[in-house]
Order: sequence, then C-alpha cells, then structure tokens
Amino acid sequence: MGKASAANVATLPPTLEVLDISWNLDVDAILLAHLPRLRVFHAALTPIDDCTVAALPASLGVLTLWGCHKITPAASFTHLGALRTLDIRGTGIAIVNRASLPPSLVSLKSGALLFP
Repeated sequence: MGKASAANVATLPPTLEVLDISWNLDVDAILLAHLPRLRVFHAALTPIDDCTVAALPASLGVLTLWGCHKITPAASFTHLGALRTLDIRGTGIAIVNRASLPPSLVSLKSGALLFP
C-alpha cells in the first residue's frame, strides 16, 4: 500500500479483504469499520493504539500487531468474533487476560503471560 495514512485508508473499497500497513511509522489511529469484509490485517511496527483495535471490523480472522508499542493491556479483542490468529509479540501487553480474547481464537503469538 505504500505510506498509510488515515486519509488514504479511508478511500479503500469496502470489498477489501487483506490489508498490510506494516512498517508505516507515520500512521496513527486509523478507522477500518468501512471495510466489513476485511479478513487479514497486518500492522507490524506501526504506532496504532488501543482505539484502533477497538474499531477493527468483526470480520477479521488474522491480526498481526507485533512491535506495536502503543497497544496496552487495556486492549480488548472480544469484539473480533471471527479472529483465529493474533500476533501481539513486542507490544505493551505483558499479561494477556483470557477475558479480553474472543473464543474463536486458535493461535496466539505473544511474549506475554496468559492470565486466567
């Protein structure tokens, strides 16, 4: 996609299913709710935060956030009912509360401790 920004992400078509904005250090909070078919979202090494996570579409099956230091333990992924794979290595999450994860999750890549 090149340089990602809130402005150019907002112009993406609602039929988009895969989006990779990894390594875009200039992108902050972006909204993806207008992408109801988005299945795969890679945002490794970007400054996205908990607000962006909260606004992700429920259709996501794969979410890569490794190296996103603004993601905190307050982030919840429960609204992502289709999520099967989550990579949160290198984020600000040191402990993952199972209650913040959707029951659909089958693969969690994390350097964090898993808390019941």
